[in-house]
Amino acid sequence: MLSFAEKQAEKTAENGRTVKTIENKKSIMDFLESEGDSKAKEIAEHLGLSSARTRVILSELADEGKVQIQGNGRSRRYGL
Repeated sequence: MLSFAEKQAEKTAENGRTVKTIENKKSIMDFLESEGDSKAKEIAEHLGLSSARTRVILSELADEGKVQIQGNGRSRRYGL
């Protein structure tokens, strides 16, 4: 029998959100590699994502140790 978390993970994989998030993370990493330190709004505009969704993904990448955060508030920038 699957746990609740396993059921949720399976459901998420079925509807493609996990796949899309992985693709978005890769796109953000590629953007930061080519453009250097950037604001979430700049990344969002380039990738066609909402600023809010971009910030969520950037936070996940920071938690994973893949992205560095510099500054606070409006001056916050993200880099590798």
